[in-house]
This record gives sequence, structure tokens and C-alpha cells, in this order.
Amino acid sequence: MLRAFADTGIAITVTVPNDLILQLTKLDFAHQWVKTNIVPHARATNIVRILVGNEVLSTSNKLLITNLVPSMQTLQNALIKESLDHKIKISTPHSLGILPNNGVFDENTNIIYANMLDGQLDAVFSAIKRLGFVDIDIVIAETGWPSRGDTGQTGVDAECAAEYNRKLIQHVTSDIGTPLMPNRTFETYIFGLFNEDLKPGPTCERNFGLFRPNFTPVYDIGILKPMVANAAKKIQQTSLVIILLHILDGLLLEYLGLAG
Repeated sequence: MLRAFADTGIAITVTVPNDLILQLTKLDFAHQWVKTNIVPHARATNIVRILVGNEVLSTSNKLLITNLVPSMQTLQNALIKESLDHKIKISTPHSLGILPNNGVFDENTNIIYANMLDGQLDAVFSAIKRLGFVDIDIVIAETGWPSRGDTGQTGVDAECAAEYNRKLIQHVTSDIGTPLMPNRTFETYIFGLFNEDLKPGPTCERNFGLFRPNFTPVYDIGILKPMVANAAKKIQQTSLVIILLHILDGLLLEYLGLAG
């Protein structure tokens, strides 16, 4: 995947799995991981961020939680050794379920929030500010809505998913910001690009994608080229790869061996 995005300029984030967190606290291991997984691609592929683990605080695994920050610090030192720290930043994503807000009224600020996303962003902003940091940009690393779910799940369908992601794009690019961060836009990543048919768990976990594994769109949130959106309903299976390549502006043509 990193080779596929070489020479495109597209910013790429690489995630380290949770089961490597403990090993990453050792500088030798962290340095070797960087040399193996990052250094060979860093020149051609625009890797801008490494995420250490995924929703570690939500796992309630005390061993992972206590070693999360040390592993991030060690990985940062490994980047420094390779002179990549100026280009690649270290972070870790969290489920915003770790924030204790059960309503739409914030008694600390007396602000009534019209949507949960603003409340979550401002909760993170307030927590960071309380620690003395006021100049850190907040990135929405993962947000989305499932297009299918199990029986009894309310609001889990393609229509709701399309509405959520469409309005998400409008909101985060509107320059309106949030009550505590007015006139701001937020770097935002929609989860996800493809449905994950082999993922275990509830049906909704496999249906967050904008596209099916056969490259056809699950729904359109206004980012498809018109020719792609219209053609998607008519083409044969052998043409589906071409649709995806149009969507990605020819990004993968050479890598997939389809370049003329």
C-alpha cells in the first residue's frame, strides 16, 4: 500500500498494531521497526504520521495503557535517529467514548451543543488546554457511520450513513468551527474507504466503507466524479477496477499493472 501511494504527494498515516506497543518501548526494536517499515518508503511516499495502537484506553488493558506513552516516546527517538522526526509525527487515536459527557448541556461553559461532534472536539480541546497546551491542532482521525447493521439497530442504513458523512464534510470544511474553537476547519478522515467483509463482530463493523470490496460505491456523498457515479450502475465486473482508478485519479494504474 505504501508503494502504491509513492510519488503522489498524498499524505499517509501508518498505524502500529496494539500488540507491538510493549516491544516498541525498547529502542532497538523501535528503531528496527522504523528501518523496516518506514525508511524504505519515506523518500517516495508522503508518510506524515504514525499512530501507535488503536483505542488503547478503551481496551482496559493496564499493561498496554501504561506503556502507550513510553512506546510513543521511544518511537519518536527512533525517528530522530533516522532524521525523520521533522517530517513524521507520532500520535495515537482514541474512542471519544473515554470522555464523560451524557448530555448536550455543558455546565462548565453553559454551552448547549447542537451536535455530538462539536461537543467531542471541544471536550478534547478543553482537556488539552487544562494541561497547558493551546497551540495543538486537533485531527479527527476516524469518524463514520455504518450502512448496514443487525436487526434492531436503529439508524444503521445507507441513507443515514450518506447523510452523516455528507454533513460531516460540510461541517468540518465550513470555517464555522465549534463553540470553543470558532472559525476553524479540521483535518478529518472518514472511516473507511472499503467495507471490511472479513472483520469479526457485529454486522455494522463490516459496513463502514464508502465502497464495497468489488469497488462499487455503497452510496455517494458528493465526492465521486459524475462519470464514475453514472457508470457504476452499468459496468461489468471487469470494468470495476477502472472505476476505482478514476476515483483515485489514476493513482494505482502503474502499481496494478494497468498503465498504458
